[in-house]
Amino acid sequence: MSVDYNKPPAPIQYPPEFLALQETCKRIVNVPYCSGAVLLNASQSLLFYRSNGEARFVDFAKPDEAQLKALSGACSPASFGRNQEDVRDESYRKAGKMDTTDFSTLFSPWDSGVLKTITESLFKSEGSFANVNAELYKLNVYGPGSFFKAHVDTTRSDTMFGSLVVVLPTPHAGGSLLFMHMLDDLASVLSAHTFLSHGGLLAFELAYKYPFDHRSTRLSYFKKHLKNTDALLKRACDESGLKASLKVLYRVKQNERVAYCFLDKFHSFDDGMVRTMLTAYLSHCEKQIIVGYDVAAPPDLKIKNWRNPPAPLDMDYYAPETEILGVA
Repeated sequence: MSVDYNKPPAPIQYPPEFLALQETCKRIVNVPYCSGAVLLNASQSLLFYRSNGEARFVDFAKPDEAQLKALSGACSPASFGRNQEDVRDESYRKAGKMDTTDFSTLFSPWDSGVLKTITESLFKSEGSFANVNAELYKLNVYGPGSFFKAHVDTTRSDTMFGSLVVVLPTPHAGGSLLFMHMLDDLASVLSAHTFLSHGGLLAFELAYKYPFDHRSTRLSYFKKHLKNTDALLKRACDESGLKASLKVLYRVKQNERVAYCFLDKFHSFDDGMVRTMLTAYLSHCEKQIIVGYDVAAPPDLKIKNWRNPPAPLDMDYYAPETEILGVA
């Protein structure tokens, strides 16, 4: 049989459910971020703090340099979150901080209208969303020579979905506060004519990190707490008639070779260390999908076109990496 490689391929006939998801993804252009300024009146401009057993205050309606230096001097070195621990490293972050036990402010995100604006901006697709709350966490002071390298804020509770940063008005020179958000290539991928031309499993990493109780292996909790674009994509799949679910992806690396395994829940590993190939072990215990170097899927799920599969891994003891994926 001869094949003419110069002949353009015939147009792919995508199902209407896929086309609906494609159009929805094209419309998701707003990042989960909003900013603005509010007037700081005399009833909200005072900040009280404790230093060496004495009560002091700063009026941010008219702060002077001596007051700001005293406030900065009363702070302790700021830390940051890394692997569920608070770490101090002045090559990564150099700033002062004060805990809520040592300061109080009259500024209110409720009375100032800040929370109302956040609710309307971030949750406009959700209609009424009255359960947004803000909790005072810390006072950070950035003086001359202070900095904080690019980072993602550590999630402090299982109901936290974002950080509210209130910048109090102070005279200053230099410095920049930059907010960045990952670029979304999903729309361009979905528009490619060669993408999943024979059907398959569409999986994408969730945009946000979600805290969880390590004693629980269930994923059902996350379905009720998806944030912003994660929740919008889940809804788009549901409304397009596509079956969407959450999966855990175990990624196993060794000697530059990689294997993956999808699970419907976190594996507990109660039986101790794994002495054999991890993906085969998980497939045996959980009866789930292996993708990467080998494919072993349920009969009603077709996975095709896995290219250049790495050779089977030869490993003894290994601790896997895990991610939570949304799967459509």
